[in-house]
Amino acid sequence: MNITPKIGVDQRRISSGAGFLLILLLSGCSEQSPEKPKDEAATALDKSPNSAFTFRVGSAREQREYAQRELEFDPTNDGWNSEAFHGDTTAQLKELAESLARNTPPSVLSPKATSTILRPENLVSVFENDGMKVLRGTFPPDAKALPLTGQLEQLTRPLQGSGGNVSVRFKQFRVRPPADGTATCSSTILYKARSSSASRVLVQNATWVIQWIYDSSSSKYLIEAIRPDNFEEVELLNSPDLSSAGKSTALFHDRTEELIEPLPGGGLIHWGANELSVRGLYRSGRALIGLALGDANGDGIDDVYLPQARD
Repeated sequence: MNITPKIGVDQRRISSGAGFLLILLLSGCSEQSPEKPKDEAATALDKSPNSAFTFRVGSAREQREYAQRELEFDPTNDGWNSEAFHGDTTAQLKELAESLARNTPPSVLSPKATSTILRPENLVSVFENDGMKVLRGTFPPDAKALPLTGQLEQLTRPLQGSGGNVSVRFKQFRVRPPADGTATCSSTILYKARSSSASRVLVQNATWVIQWIYDSSSSKYLIEAIRPDNFEEVELLNSPDLSSAGKSTALFHDRTEELIEPLPGGGLIHWGANELSVRGLYRSGRALIGLALGDANGDGIDDVYLPQARD
């Protein structure tokens, strides 16, 4: 009978325990992530989450591709002169709107900018009730040109005089960019201004034709002349959101019920039967639904028929 010495067993247990402890220490050291440099950590903390995003291109190849895309997206390099002209003049009209709303001298006018009278003196009431008055005026065909700055002041004087919040908007709906070899360019715009106070709301609507001139020193278009086509001024004394002496007047009333009530109505059987008939045409009679496109022989009856294809 062989007896294993007890001292050998103890030595093996001690050796295995030391080896296991060494493995744990090595694995713990390997799992620890390296510390970031202090400068990098400080930079990450100092960066605000609300800071503006800036697109940065890394390599030289990416920079060339980015520059090429910018050139391709520029309408001036693609023959779209009307889009480029519309964008340039729209930016100028936004500056003019801000100047008129703040009652400050506009900076988008040429030194000799002119216009005819922008707000006619002979305004005539075309509609009036307890809460609204609509005034319109006409422009004489032989009106002489006047300094544009003075006409803009007279136009916005009723808006600024009410003591309310003034907002001005312009919208271009027809542009005529400069043609090759010419400097003539113009655009037709809608003008809308609004002044709201506790007592009333004043709204101005007009259509203008603006003549532009390109200023090479600032690389911008400047207003050279304005010709008004129409003018309308609306005064709201008692609108639904305003009150005067505890009394308000509605401009419109809901008439949905009285208009729909006389119309014929059907029940479930009526609408169900119609649904089945229409659904049957779609399922089995697709060739019955289509368009008659033209008369081939001139007899007044369409001969070319295109059925609607539904899969």
